Amino acid sequence: VPGWSVKASYTDLTQYVHLLTGSGLGLPTDLWVPSTPAIPPQRSRQLALGLAHTFRHWPVELSIEGYYKPMRGLIEYAEGATVFGASSRWEDEVVVGRGTSYGMEVMLHKKSGRTTGWIAYTLSRTDRLFPDIDGGRPFPFRYDRRHDVAVTATRAFLRRTLSAAWVFGTGNAVSLAGAQYYEQGEIVRVYARRNGYRMPPYHRLDLSVHTPRRRGKDELTFSLYNVYNRKNPFLLFTEEKTEFHPSRGLHNFRTDVKQVSVFPLIPSVSYAFSF
Repeated sequence: VPGWSVKASYTDLTQYVHLLTGSGLGLPTDLWVPSTPAIPPQRSRQLALGLAHTFRHWPVELSIEGYYKPMRGLIEYAEGATVFGASSRWEDEVVVGRGTSYGMEVMLHKKSGRTTGWIAYTLSRTDRLFPDIDGGRPFPFRYDRRHDVAVTATRAFLRRTLSAAWVFGTGNAVSLAGAQYYEQGEIVRVYARRNGYRMPPYHRLDLSVHTPRRRGKDELTFSLYNVYNRKNPFLLFTEEKTEFHPSRGLHNFRTDVKQVSVFPLIPSVSYAFSF
């Protein structure tokens, strides 16, 4: 059919290194660990099918693609386990399971003219299933990003180029305690689900102005990162508070979840030349 194209692909992969991701709060503790006789390689298969259409009287291409990816040989920390400070081998602190990843991507791309850019949206899901975690129920992967949006635009004017990019993504999945109690002077937290909570979503806007000089021999670029100074979450941590109620003569122990953000509004200037 004129203006339409169809594409399909099938991939069978074997990976001999594993991403070991923590599900708790605090600094990210992602580790890459190798396959061993006790930990088999990760195997995955991916099937993708897509359609693309170029409009005849409008310089825009529309593409839609779906994919499905089953995986096996994945690893996760066992319940209550951590590699840091463990006296045993790291292989004894993990469990092996499987997972699935599937979704749909839609893009509208303008490739020519004084104004170019694209709008892309991805709806996806990535789950994990381990017999020894959450009673064998599926749970989201830490980096499962249900919604992902990217909008970019570039406009040429007066020998300059103005560019803008806005991105949005669902927050990472984390594990938070649903209840807690004191035992022998220590706080004991009870976790209901693995990765059962979401961090706040991530989004920001970037702007830049690109100015070529001296017949293209050098160029000057002014940029603004995170224009509206969005305080995106980098990590979460807990803060314990004790409140005393004189009327009842009781202490109330409360745990607040706090957010740490990095990379606020950042202006920058760059200069490049060729000779």
